[in-house]
Amino acid sequence: MLNFVAGFDRLSTLKNLEALDLGYTSFDRKILSSLSQLSSLKHLGLPGCFSMRENYNNSTKSMHSLQVLKLDSLYFANISNVVQSLRAFSYLKHLYFRYNYVNRSIGSYELRHLRRLEGLFLDNSTVDWNFPQSIGALSSLKILSLSRCGLNDSTLPDCVNLKTLKSCLSWNEYEGTLPSCVANMTSLRLVDLSHNTFSGNIASSPLSKLTSLEYLFLSKNNEIINDKELGNWVPNFQLEVFGPNFPTWLLENNTRLGGLYLRDNGFTGPLMLPTRTNPNMEIFDVSNNKFNGHVPTNITSIFPNLLVLNMSTNMFGGCVPSSFGDLKSTEYLDLSSNNLSGTIPQDFVMGCFSLFFLKLSDNKLQGQIFPESFNLQNLGCLYLDSNEFSSTIPKSLSTIPLSVLEVSNNHLSGRIPTSVGNMTTLTEISLSNNQLEGPISEGICNLDLHLLDLSENNLCGSVPSCFNPSRMDHFYLNNNQLEGELSYAFYNCSYLELLDLRWNKFIGGIPHWIGNLSRLSIILLRGNHFEGTIPHQFCEMDQLSMIDLSFNFLSVQIPPCLGNFTTKNSGRFEGLLAYYSGTLWSYMSKVELEKAYHVTFQETGYFILVDMPIIVTFMTKRNYYTYKGSILNYMSGIDLSSNILHGEIPDGLGNLSEIHSLNLSHNYLIGTIPETFSNLSQIESLDLSYNNLVGRIPSGLIKLNNLAVFNVAHNNLTGMIPEKFQFGTFDEGSYQGNPYLCGHPLLVDCTSTGSTPVLPSADDESEKRGFMDMEFFYISFIISYLYVVICIATVLPINPHRRKAWFHFIKLEEKLANLVVKEQH
Repeated sequence: MLNFVAGFDRLSTLKNLEALDLGYTSFDRKILSSLSQLSSLKHLGLPGCFSMRENYNNSTKSMHSLQVLKLDSLYFANISNVVQSLRAFSYLKHLYFRYNYVNRSIGSYELRHLRRLEGLFLDNSTVDWNFPQSIGALSSLKILSLSRCGLNDSTLPDCVNLKTLKSCLSWNEYEGTLPSCVANMTSLRLVDLSHNTFSGNIASSPLSKLTSLEYLFLSKNNEIINDKELGNWVPNFQLEVFGPNFPTWLLENNTRLGGLYLRDNGFTGPLMLPTRTNPNMEIFDVSNNKFNGHVPTNITSIFPNLLVLNMSTNMFGGCVPSSFGDLKSTEYLDLSSNNLSGTIPQDFVMGCFSLFFLKLSDNKLQGQIFPESFNLQNLGCLYLDSNEFSSTIPKSLSTIPLSVLEVSNNHLSGRIPTSVGNMTTLTEISLSNNQLEGPISEGICNLDLHLLDLSENNLCGSVPSCFNPSRMDHFYLNNNQLEGELSYAFYNCSYLELLDLRWNKFIGGIPHWIGNLSRLSIILLRGNHFEGTIPHQFCEMDQLSMIDLSFNFLSVQIPPCLGNFTTKNSGRFEGLLAYYSGTLWSYMSKVELEKAYHVTFQETGYFILVDMPIIVTFMTKRNYYTYKGSILNYMSGIDLSSNILHGEIPDGLGNLSEIHSLNLSHNYLIGTIPETFSNLSQIESLDLSYNNLVGRIPSGLIKLNNLAVFNVAHNNLTGMIPEKFQFGTFDEGSYQGNPYLCGHPLLVDCTSTGSTPVLPSADDESEKRGFMDMEFFYISFIISYLYVVICIATVLPINPHRRKAWFHFIKLEEKLANLVVKEQH
């Protein structure tokens, strides 16, 4: 496929070109004239800005070889000239006209010249109500796709003349029963009527007469297939793929059935399998239902050649059957989100040597992750998270070619084995929320990871100096006992998008090489011992969307340039990707595969399995919120609270018009609230409490229509509280600790003479603040040194890293004391 953006005058030199896709190029007479000289062209794509203004029949007379024409997603004012020009392509076999919302619908008149047309795809487009009735004129038509076209009962096609048709009429507005003429379509092989409201019984419907039917999709209809009503009915067809309500009769009588898709329904009770063996069944998917009881132990003997088995998101209980060891051909197995318990059977892990994808997440499985020996030599993706596995991480995992290892939310203990460094095929590893301890193994330095999640464990020591994976995207070390300076860890991680080091004991300054991480969108350093200034390099990182530097010892002033970046990321937080290619999907259409398994096809034939979503916790609106997957693309915020920041709030922060949360509370900020904050049009949470701010609340803030939480408590603000719009919803807690504020919701009435507050003069306010600061200084000074005397005997035997952290703390106390004294002068 050739994609042109320029140089159309040279198209005529490509005489042997067979396929051409013009992307989003403006289309005019000059280009079409050049196309007419491409006598070998078989495939032509003209999506995007297609501006056919005239009838170009004469220009396209020589395009007799053209077999496929794609006119998807067009943008134009009038469709008349476009559809009239279709008559020039009389040799077409496949016409794609999808996703076109136009001011005039397509009628059969414009298509009457396409006598050789075999495939017509009009999904998500506008067609007139008489169009399907005349489709019969297209005598060679074999495939008709009219999904999401708003059709109803009065517009069913003239099925008498379409005996060989493969039809897709899903996601429309049909209801009632199927028309009797469907029974005459004796050569019909595929029918997709899903997501309508058809009713009735399949045994008595016209579908029962179709002897050539191989593919049938009826899910999300009222076409209830009730085994009690069907009796001993034996269908005339032998299906290869079926996708409606659960059919025991179908499994019993269709030994050629190769794929069964029953996901996303409401089936209950035990899963009843047929008595006959079906060696053709390769894909069996009953996920997202309400099946209960045990997983049938005979499923491996009934379907001995399964490639895909998906029984996830049901209510199956009991153990994983040891008979699963007979799944010799299975490549994809998903039993996640059930109530399975017990251990993973030895027979299972010894027999499934073809298994590539194994997901047992969200169950109650116990014991070791794997027995001592196993034979999963092709295992690439292993998901065991949210179970009750204990013991240690087995060293034997390093003998299999894992690319994804997800064992978070279990009870694993011990150290991370050094053998992890031998798992060089790993790209994603998550060991979070376990009971792992000790230092981070330097073996991790050997891995070229995209994601590493070691959060919520008991890891200690420092980040290995050798750790610098060049392709790392997401890194979680939060909620551990790690310490020391960052030095040059992460220095070369130029692809890093998320760095979470919250709630550890890191010390020193935030390194200036942070500016090298040009793709960084989220940095979370909350709850450490970082000191010094906020690096100005943050101002130059145009991908940043979330910054959390709270609960540290950062001092000096907020950099004025911090308002320069956009706080808007580039929409990358969908989920991490595991790649896989195989033959197991041969029975599924691309659309069904993408919808069922959350995959995206690539031109090479590989598909991408989207899993392990990106998760971030951020404090806003007085609560911790978890943001997951694509929602991260819409969240932005800065949290600098609980530091030693002083000076005035920079006016430039008002430039952050896209920011949703800003928290500057619990610092030593002075001056007034910037008038520029009225430009924070997307702000939802603004917290300036526990500072030394003075002056009035800017009246322009009433324009902030999205503001849900506003807190300026415990400052020295004066004047009347705004009452309009959102400000009428904030309670007294948002303003308490400001003795010179008045108005609702405070009890101080600004209009009453007797209640009018006496506003302080500059000298009075300075004197009061100085008295309060000196009082705070003396108390802090006495407590700190008493603490030193009591703990000195404990400090000496502590290891050097902890001793360094202790003296670091004392140093910061002295710095705080000097800062307070300096402000008094």
